[in-house]
Amino acid sequence: MVRMEHFLVVGAQTLTANVV
Repeated sequence: MVRMEHFLVVGAQTLTANVV
């Protein structure tokens, strides 16, 4: 479950970086 949370955090960061 920790992995899922980590993946969500990484995904959000990547999305933000991609948008910016």
